[in-house]
Amino acid sequence: GSLRTTSGVLSLNGSNWSNSGTIEAAGGRVELYGAWDSSAGTLAASSSAIAFGSTFSPSKLGTVTRGSTGIFEIANGGTFDLYEATYDLGAYGHLGSLILANGSTVQNGTLSSTNPSATLNLGNSAQATLSSVTLGPGLVTNVNYSSTLVAVNGLNLDGGTLNLNPNYGATATLRFDGAGPQSLSGTGRILNNVNGYGYSSITTAAGASLDIGAGISLTQQNNNAPLSITNLSSNQGSLRTTSGVLSLNGSNWSNSGTIEA
Repeated sequence: GSLRTTSGVLSLNGSNWSNSGTIEAAGGRVELYGAWDSSAGTLAASSSAIAFGSTFSPSKLGTVTRGSTGIFEIANGGTFDLYEATYDLGAYGHLGSLILANGSTVQNGTLSSTNPSATLNLGNSAQATLSSVTLGPGLVTNVNYSSTLVAVNGLNLDGGTLNLNPNYGATATLRFDGAGPQSLSGTGRILNNVNGYGYSSITTAAGASLDIGAGISLTQQNNNAPLSITNLSSNQGSLRTTSGVLSLNGSNWSNSGTIEA
């Protein structure tokens, strides 16, 4: 059948439930919970949000459509498991821009985007996790103010860009969780953007350290938001400031890359 909301919340839950019809958010909000499978159905974010509140994979999505104001979101407790594959957010019939709400997770694979408008976005004041994830070609990831992106098992940038977007005096944070050395690797960019004021931070959990790989390019370009990198162990990449303060700190850390002011 057709399940549709034009106002308020429509919450769907069950044990191993399936959708072969249409679930549509045309105002209000649709929330999907439990073990669901929409591979034979349609998820339509026509003008509002469809939120995933449990574990799901690309194979369960089926036909996906969205209007100009439609939103797909991984909600608190939701996990997008890529199963070691690559998912192109920007491909036709895929999710498009994806919001990571507080308590959400993406794991085990690569996110990319062939459409510049299809981005990965942390909600304001959210803490979301990427576990064993690569940010692939064309993908822009936005860590907004008062938000923390937690990287578990390191973070690989394979042509992806990660934007730190502090504002309103609040901090945008990239934190590496786990014991021992953590790696920021691959070939990609991190930008501390000029769109607001506050603070930005790249750090690790207590007792861990951070190694920055040779293919990483980081630019501090915000005069109103200092960027600090703490618990640094080594840098092989390119760390650059064009405006504002870039602070580097660690215990016996080394640089074999480029640090430029």
